[in-house]
Amino acid sequence: MSGKTLSQLLAGEGIIVVPGGGTALELRLAESAGFEAGYVSGYATAAAVYGVPDVGLIAFNEVEANVRAIRAVTSIPLIVDCDTGYGDVGNVIWDSLAFEAGLAKGNKILAVNGRGYDADALKKLIKTKSTPLKLLVKAGDVFRTVEIDYVGGLNYPTLEKIGKDEGWLDILLTPRG
Repeated sequence: MSGKTLSQLLAGEGIIVVPGGGTALELRLAESAGFEAGYVSGYATAAAVYGVPDVGLIAFNEVEANVRAIRAVTSIPLIVDCDTGYGDVGNVIWDSLAFEAGLAKGNKILAVNGRGYDADALKKLIKTKSTPLKLLVKAGDVFRTVEIDYVGGLNYPTLEKIGKDEGWLDILLTPRG
């Protein structure tokens, strides 16, 4: 490890190879292999640490906690993908309650039930379903309130087998001996 800052590395000659990962182990291994910097991937953080897809389901404080864990075992400069947890709508499922309420990719949720947006608080409301969700949403320079009466807890996309024959996913997931 050179002990240089990211700015110093970027100001130097040549190309800097920066491996990515989402866990403390992956970035520690990158440092042990001699890499001078590391990239903390938002996808890898969501998938490897929290077991969810990278579609805005983890909050900023969860990314921060992961970076703290990585920082505890590494000393290389880190580039962190933390474009999550700010209320940005990443995807809306066709015919979902959010779709019917007019939410779209690129909208920003500013408040939930009269309080500033907080991903953890939103998850808790969805889990407990104590009241309908009243969202203050920004789309460009237009602000509006959207009410969604959702029941069903947190849901994450899953794969389901269709048909009885062996498919490509069966082949892919078969252990090799």
